[in-house]
Amino acid sequence: MFQIPADIYSAYTSFIEQRGVKARQHRYYVKWLRYYLDFCHKYNVKQTAQVSLAAFTGKLKEKKQAENLRKQAHHAISLFYEMGHLSGYTITQKNEGLFQKAVNFITSFRPVLSPSPEGGISVSVQTAFKTDGIKILEETMNSLERFVDDVDLDVHVALDEFQEITKVHNSIGIEGILT
Repeated sequence: MFQIPADIYSAYTSFIEQRGVKARQHRYYVKWLRYYLDFCHKYNVKQTAQVSLAAFTGKLKEKKQAENLRKQAHHAISLFYEMGHLSGYTITQKNEGLFQKAVNFITSFRPVLSPSPEGGISVSVQTAFKTDGIKILEETMNSLERFVDDVDLDVHVALDEFQEITKVHNSIGIEGILT
């Protein structure tokens, strides 16, 4: 079983307490974090909030874990990622090479393109896991709508493979945002 380094354990328990998790629940949150990190290592799943957390909770469901426990596990891991992005904490596997660590660092950011008041586009960078995919899609579509309203040009957007959306988790929500 994966052991959480002492400094991260201490920071995590302090952080979850600040976020309202009662002290009597800390051991369960730490347990879920250990299970999650072990899962990522065992199944060679990249520790990114979106992908690995969904895979982990899917595995818990497959193992017939009760829904309330899956929600607790999801909350515990979400808090870990929130803590990491706020304070710079990360846990990497010991056998991970320098190149892989660099790739993980670089992919933890995403570019953000926004229309500028001058009529151009400004580019910035945000952490990739600040919000979930649905929120990012909503923000993107809202920004696109504002851009189209602000410019005096015809704008056409084409979505290739739109029919593939029906095969994605939460496809109805995604389709609703895009239409």
